[in-house]
Amino acid sequence: MKNRFRTNSVIVGVLFVVTMLLGMADSYLVMPKLNLPIGDLAQFRSTMLLGVFLVFFMAIGIVGISTTIFPVARQHGEAIAITYVSFRVVECLLLIFGSITYLFLLVPGVGDGLVGGTGIKLTKLASIMKLNAFQLSMVVLGLGSTLLNYSFFKSRVIPRWLSLWGIIGYVCLFFSAVLALLGLTDTTGGIGTILYIPGGLWELFVFPIWLFLKGFRVPAVENLHENK
Repeated sequence: MKNRFRTNSVIVGVLFVVTMLLGMADSYLVMPKLNLPIGDLAQFRSTMLLGVFLVFFMAIGIVGISTTIFPVARQHGEAIAITYVSFRVVECLLLIFGSITYLFLLVPGVGDGLVGGTGIKLTKLASIMKLNAFQLSMVVLGLGSTLLNYSFFKSRVIPRWLSLWGIIGYVCLFFSAVLALLGLTDTTGGIGTILYIPGGLWELFVFPIWLFLKGFRVPAVENLHENK
């Protein structure tokens, strides 16, 4: 039987790899700069601007993932499919909102000699908004993607071991973000990074490779009612 979701599988796999790489670049090249003293940010203007573009392109990829995976997910529960798309849209909005705050770090005043008063207050506020918006987006991602993998686990669109790995990875991501929001950990090191590893491996390697090689299981999609 021809896999009518083969194209969807390849597109989703590619977009997962691309968005993961863009997210990693932003997280490890740009976000650590937000913890630097205000006066030191000026020398990293080009890096901060790069972060804005990284996030915008990542947001486009995320929308592409959700809309491409929707036809597959809806076969097994339209409510969860719509919820997943909705959560990923919210994730994108949070990421873009946080990215826009970079602009506060790029305006004249930070690096142009004004490192006190209003300049410092705006820059500090922008840093906090960026970091919190990112962690909130990870909370939303963790919730929505856990639901999606639960649906896949029940329907066997992908092997159960793979969907179970996804569930574990996104639950870990959720708790990592919550701990970061509470100020208990840092997602760029320590336990915060460790909690990212299961989901990171799933998104960057395991899930995309499966989609490239096997794709979504069409029999599970088309014979759903027979398998119940």
